[in-house]
Amino acid sequence: MGKTTTTTKVSKSKVGEAALSDAENRLRRAAGALDPRASRVGLVRFRSWVRKGPLSLLDWSHALHMDQRTLSNRLSTGRALGPLEADRVALVHQVMERGTEVFGDAALFEKWLGRAHPVLGGHPPKDLLNSTAGIAEVMMELGRIEHGIF
Repeated sequence: MGKTTTTTKVSKSKVGEAALSDAENRLRRAAGALDPRASRVGLVRFRSWVRKGPLSLLDWSHALHMDQRTLSNRLSTGRALGPLEADRVALVHQVMERGTEVFGDAALFEKWLGRAHPVLGGHPPKDLLNSTAGIAEVMMELGRIEHGIF
């Protein structure tokens, strides 16, 4: 007689949704977006990065795809960043840390950020921080500079 096989059907979309949901939750926890108190702490850090860092408020507003006035209001009222905004802030901050590490001097890195570079399509690196692909390009260029390939 034949074998009887029992299969449990699990909807592919449900499995995909669960995996996506899990990945989103991990990213949000990393950015402090699930806990409003943690998000506000992130906002305090972000304020200090805007004040002390090489990027101006205008540069940050471009990176976050947000009007400069809106960003300024957000910072002054203490309204928390959304999950996508918090992720972008974290990515751009990683670029800032990496650049300072590679150049060994914040002032040199700041100059580099503002100058157009042929390798980056003739754009200043700070103009590329408004997309994930642009951030990746800037990080790769920092890696090449670190290894003397430029």
